[in-house]
Amino acid sequence: MSKQSSIVLLAFIALTGLAGCASKPGSTMDPAAQAMADMDTYMKSGMPGEMHKKMAEGVGHWTTTSTMWMAPNSPPTVAQGTAVTRMSMDGRFSITEVNTPMGEMGTMNGMSIMGYDNVKQKFVGTWIDNMSSGMMNGVGTPSMGGNRIDWVYTYSCPITNCERTMREIHTHPDKDTLIIESFAKDPRTNEEMKCMRMEAKRKM
Repeated sequence: MSKQSSIVLLAFIALTGLAGCASKPGSTMDPAAQAMADMDTYMKSGMPGEMHKKMAEGVGHWTTTSTMWMAPNSPPTVAQGTAVTRMSMDGRFSITEVNTPMGEMGTMNGMSIMGYDNVKQKFVGTWIDNMSSGMMNGVGTPSMGGNRIDWVYTYSCPITNCERTMREIHTHPDKDTLIIESFAKDPRTNEEMKCMRMEAKRKM
């Protein structure tokens, strides 16, 4: 969709009243002026900002070392892989493709799409891979100037056959290192355990 088409679409949304959530209740503003003000609000909320610039710092090629635990106190599985990150939608979203050989299980191919929602003031993300038919959707809270993000992801658990949550901590010790720590609750005991630690290093 072209930029002109997007503007026309936003104008249509505003003029048909679908943008009412952006309007102030009981507003006495002229309807046409209100529609233009609503469209301006939409446009401003969609502009990339400082957190999007922070995301763009991750663009490039990375090597990954993943350590995974299937159960508490179980021996870990370690796998080496690669990741490539690029920006999309004029700098609004980052797309990361991950490839990790997993021995007899084959190669895990995954994709992360991450953005920063200016309205929520939170990071938002989705993860898909070739070892699951579902999607993980998450919301991340930034801290330390964006160098740490605390995520809560929602996913469909095949063991309990219901929706569950897990959490992740993303930290950037420096601009060329990303550490992801994943924590999930045992579906039977509901006790939380650390299930993965991934360290990514930028290829120089």
